[in-house]
Amino acid sequence: GLRPPRGILLFGPPGTGKTWFARALAKELQLPFLRLRTEKIVSMWYGETSRNLAKALEISESVAPAVLFIDEVDRFGRRGGPTEHEETRRAFSILLEWLGDARRKTIVVATTNRPEDLDEAFRRVGRFDYIIPMLYPDTKARLEILRIHTSVVRKVPLVKDVDLEYIAKITEYWSGAELEELVLRAARKALEEDSDVVTMKHFSRALETFRINQNERQEQLRRYLQLAEEFTNDTEFLEHLKKS
Repeated sequence: GLRPPRGILLFGPPGTGKTWFARALAKELQLPFLRLRTEKIVSMWYGETSRNLAKALEISESVAPAVLFIDEVDRFGRRGGPTEHEETRRAFSILLEWLGDARRKTIVVATTNRPEDLDEAFRRVGRFDYIIPMLYPDTKARLEILRIHTSVVRKVPLVKDVDLEYIAKITEYWSGAELEELVLRAARKALEEDSDVVTMKHFSRALETFRINQNERQEQLRRYLQLAEEFTNDTEFLEHLKKS
C-alpha cells in the first residue's frame, strides 16, 4: 500500500542538479518524465496564463503516473497582496487546487530559489511531502561528478598524473554544472595542442579560467542552511545535512 511522495520541493543555488534529480527519480520509478516550462506558460494576454497552466496539468494527468518537473514554481506559488493581478491569483488557485487533489497521480518535483516567498498553503504536506535543500556538492560528491564526466557521460583519455581527488578538494563551493564545464575546458585545452590525452597541466590551465567568488558562495551557503532549518520538514535529513 506504499506510494512514492506526491510532491518534492527542492531549493538551492543553480547548477546543483535539481533537474537531474527529477530525471533520475523518473528513471528509478520507470515513469515518463515531463517538464513544465514556466516561461512558456506565462503570457502577456489576459486569461492565457491560466488556460496554458490548466492545459499543461491536464496533459500531465492524461499520461500519469509520471514525474512532472516544474522549475521556478514560485512564479505560480506565491500569493501576493491587494495589488496582485487577477490572472496571477487564478493561476495560483489552479495549481494549488490541483496539488491538493487526492486523485492526482502525477508526482511533482518543483524548484525554487526562495522558499520563503511561497504561500504556506502551497508548502504543506499533501501538496509537497518533502521540502529539501540541494546545496553545493561536498568533496566526495565532487569527485564522483568528475569521474562521471570523464568516464561515463564522455570518455576523456586521462594520463596517470591527473589527480581527480586533488581537483575535487580544491573546488569547494563549485556546482556540478561548473565541474562538468571544467572537464570540457581541460579537454579543449588538450585539443588546442593536438594532444591525444588530457593531462594535469590541461586541468590547471582550465582551473585558471574560472572566476568563482568563494566569499559570495560561503554567504549563499549560509543563507540556504538557515532556510533549511526553517523549511526542511525531514529532521533526519536535516541532521545528516548539518554533519556533511
